[in-house]
Amino acid sequence: MGRDFYDVIFLFSKANPNYNFLREKMKLKEKDDIKEIKKKLLLKYKFNYIDKIKREEEGIEAFLGSCFHEVMEKIYKDLPFRKYSLDELLAFYEDNWDKKYHDKIIIADNEREAKDYKEIGKKFIEDYYKRYYPFNQGKVLGIERWVIINLDDKGEYKLKGIIDRLDQTKDGTYEIHDYKTSKSLPEQSKMDEDRQLALYQIGVQSMWNDVGSVELVWHYVTFDKEIRSKRTEEELDEGSHYSICRKYRGRSGGRK
Repeated sequence: MGRDFYDVIFLFSKANPNYNFLREKMKLKEKDDIKEIKKKLLLKYKFNYIDKIKREEEGIEAFLGSCFHEVMEKIYKDLPFRKYSLDELLAFYEDNWDKKYHDKIIIADNEREAKDYKEIGKKFIEDYYKRYYPFNQGKVLGIERWVIINLDDKGEYKLKGIIDRLDQTKDGTYEIHDYKTSKSLPEQSKMDEDRQLALYQIGVQSMWNDVGSVELVWHYVTFDKEIRSKRTEEELDEGSHYSICRKYRGRSGGRK
């Protein structure tokens, strides 16, 4: 989900949401419109993460991203037992693509076909494999790991998210990894203001007592580029771009 989704959910969690801010952010004019958007957002969250209702239609980009994520999951889930060759991973990817591809997948670009996106995915895997093999940059603590973030001090309202991969490096740093198959590459300054992984950091800090240094890592595989960012406690609590969520951070589990 995008950063705007997290902003809106946090504001709606308030007893008296800042409708002026919401109206400006979502480019709406009437209060009733915002309430209607709230219903749709919460339903979307319920369908996707609670009821797990899958839409029949999906974009080719989302399908590609899902297939790539499953290759990453295979690499790191089986890492304690074996390391796959590049050919094995490509064969897994192609077989998985062929099995799961369906006629409800939408290709918006009229100049492209499904096979074009399939080939792009193979390039993603090849680049990632060459860059990170033998995949020993850190100890894997979790794959597709659920994280829970308190939205209020009492823990009555919570937000759940899924971390693509959670690692711990030799120096004890926790790394929150996120795979991106997007066609656009954001600037460093934009990622330094990213709320999603920062919220995951808050969740990770509540999991274990030894969580000290945390690094946020995005893998933009289209460009074979890694973007890293860090958040200090002061930035999480006081930074202006966290003003939306800082009041709803759970205080009982994380570091003080």
